[in-house]
Amino acid sequence: PGSEHVAQAMKEAVFGEGGEIVRESPWGLYIVNYMYMIYSGSGIIFLVALGELLGFETIKKTAAGFMTLGLAIVFGGLFTINLDLNILHMHWMFLSPNMGAGMWMMLPLYTVYIPFVLFEIYLLITNNHSLAKKIAVPVLLLSVGVDVVEYFIQAKLFNGNVARHLWTTYPNLTFYFIISAFVAAIAIMILYSFMTYKDKLKNDFGAHIDLLRKTALFVIVLLAIYEVIVFMSIDSKWASIILSGGLQNYFYSYIALALVLPFLFLSLSKSRAICSAILMVIGTYIG
Repeated sequence: PGSEHVAQAMKEAVFGEGGEIVRESPWGLYIVNYMYMIYSGSGIIFLVALGELLGFETIKKTAAGFMTLGLAIVFGGLFTINLDLNILHMHWMFLSPNMGAGMWMMLPLYTVYIPFVLFEIYLLITNNHSLAKKIAVPVLLLSVGVDVVEYFIQAKLFNGNVARHLWTTYPNLTFYFIISAFVAAIAIMILYSFMTYKDKLKNDFGAHIDLLRKTALFVIVLLAIYEVIVFMSIDSKWASIILSGGLQNYFYSYIALALVLPFLFLSLSKSRAICSAILMVIGTYIG
């Protein structure tokens, strides 16, 4: 009490003038929630766009619901980051823009991305409209492109956090965010399908879940391969800290819950899709 430094620290904590978004400070739970919701919501939208482009019929039937779910999760992530940045100070991103900063680049991205996804949902709901049919493929291709740009900006943002040296040594961080987002997204899609589409799809529901199950197995294998490559190429000191230096409980929990157990369950039994999806959601959040 009475210390100028304590007063300044309290001011920054309450009003967000310092906040957590600085290169020299590690990021906390707000960023964890923001990142998880943004990448899983965007992952759902990305996977649905890919599924439509590849012509999977059950994805076409469920696309509008999945897109709406993905966008709702993205909004949840944006709400979380507003709490961290302090929404009362957001106007400075407009008044004094730093166009090279990853966090500022998110601003124009979401200004374009959110209306774009809403337009996609409109096209899906009005699928009998002639205009919708004509521009559906270009819109889906643009959607995939926008999603890739989003993950690139997220990777740029995380790569700039020098307090988390591990991020700056991860190879192809954009690819990591995409693959890990797919693992979280497909798990959420499985759970949402059981809650929403079991009666709607009727006889097609089994084929729908089987498609999601096979997709989950594929992205789990991709993420596992990436993790192996990463730990063979990153700074050996950071690798040892994660594997045996105090963070190993988190890391091995992530590997077990997000990769190993879901892979075994999904491979051995189709009936364990719900259990596997729950484990994947928990595991990717820990990871």
